[in-house]
Amino acid sequence: MLRHLLAIGMMLCLMNLFTAQAQQQTPVMTSAARTFLTSLSPEQKAKATFPFTDDERYNWKFVPAERRGIPLRELNETQRKAGMDLLRSALSESGYGKTLAIIQL
Repeated sequence: MLRHLLAIGMMLCLMNLFTAQAQQQTPVMTSAARTFLTSLSPEQKAKATFPFTDDERYNWKFVPAERRGIPLRELNETQRKAGMDLLRSALSESGYGKTLAIIQL
């Protein structure tokens, strides 16, 4: 019984920590998203955004595949930096580092 209470207590602590970190990160991510979107031309923005209900949000694969969206090669340096800042705001440092390594491949 004590073991279960400790496990539940640890889970609640972790959930509170995650929630607190997410709440702190939300303004940073929101700001980065706005910066990225405002850097795009109307044509680029149309490529880069989708309604929440669009099936494209389920198009996750870990192999090269045809996807809709705006490729990095179509962005200028300022737009690319804003996009990478948005990505960094959404990932851990480890996740961001892995993403950069994959992009460089």
